Amino acid sequence: MSLMAFRARMMPDSCTIRINPFVYPVFNADFDGDEMNIFCASSCPSKAECDVLLAVDKCILSPQNSMPTEYAIQDTITRAFMMYKMNKLLRRSTLHDCIMRIVDCWFLEEGLSVGYDDCVNKVSPIAIEDVDIDDKNVDVVLNNIRNISQRLVVESVDKNNPLFTMIESRSKRSFVNLGQISSLVGQQWIRGKRPARVLLGDRALAWCSPYDSSLQGQGFINSSYSQGLNPIEYFFHCQGGREGLVNTGVNTSDVGYIQRRISKSIQDVTT
Repeated sequence: MSLMAFRARMMPDSCTIRINPFVYPVFNADFDGDEMNIFCASSCPSKAECDVLLAVDKCILSPQNSMPTEYAIQDTITRAFMMYKMNKLLRRSTLHDCIMRIVDCWFLEEGLSVGYDDCVNKVSPIAIEDVDIDDKNVDVVLNNIRNISQRLVVESVDKNNPLFTMIESRSKRSFVNLGQISSLVGQQWIRGKRPARVLLGDRALAWCSPYDSSLQGQGFINSSYSQGLNPIEYFFHCQGGREGLVNTGVNTSDVGYIQRRISKSIQDVTT
């Protein structure tokens, strides 16, 4: 689905490839300087194939799961959501393509911006210290801490908060991100487990005291992104990110080779 056919329109005042925002999900475009390539069909068979099989209007549904591949994202969803939520004058039957022009003009005046004050938790922290947790149940407890903190943030946040608006309209991110921004980041997992205490003195980092069994000594981050992470929390956080980065670089070739072997083995299979 990442190869689609479009009818090009030359724009003399620009050297940038422009496509409709509704087809961004097909190319997994994420607005961070992605590079795309254009191939021009030259022969009659290739033009016919583009017109019949690869045209953007012929690929609205995915052949893999019959789910739509072209849909509104990010600002487009947020604009319509805010306009309907604040005025409540629009009916579903009136949401045609022409309404998007009205939404664009309205959003230019209304706007949506996120500041630091929108990320700060307004609830006073209450904590219980020196709690004994069974090692068998520590993973469950840590997950519950994250879920409970997320729920408290969602219940206490102003419903007109720009972050809450983007998440509620489902244009960007989830309430998990809101909890990590305003409350706490939570436990970091390395290969599905907490960072192991493998250094001399039964500790995960040289910074930790010998035989340190605290949650913070094994990758639990009780700071939020808005508050900022201390050096030790940041180190544990980078460990989880590095694991994902290595898996992306190493496992991609393995998955591709497995897919090639499977496709070659079933080439003679007919339906």
